Amino acid sequence: MEVFDTYVKSLNIEPQAPMFRIVTDGQLPIRQCLHRESSIKDIELPEYYNVFHDLRKDFSKFYNAPQDQTFNSITDLFTIDQACQTQSIKWAK
Repeated sequence: MEVFDTYVKSLNIEPQAPMFRIVTDGQLPIRQCLHRESSIKDIELPEYYNVFHDLRKDFSKFYNAPQDQTFNSITDLFTIDQACQTQSIKWAK
């Protein structure tokens, strides 16, 4: 985590700033891996690891995707986004 903090700060970004967010591809990397591992090793995570954006969840919410719609990769999201922009495809609400 120190390496990540140092890297972010080298980009002139303050990870403790209120608007700083980590973006993930699903919740697994943060909620089920990092939090679990840090708990096992008794490592206290900085607060910003508790507030993140799940790209798949936010994408689905933005496009009103059906709950049973699954996205297997980030490529799927871009493909659907492009189709929506070029053909005005919208999922039913």
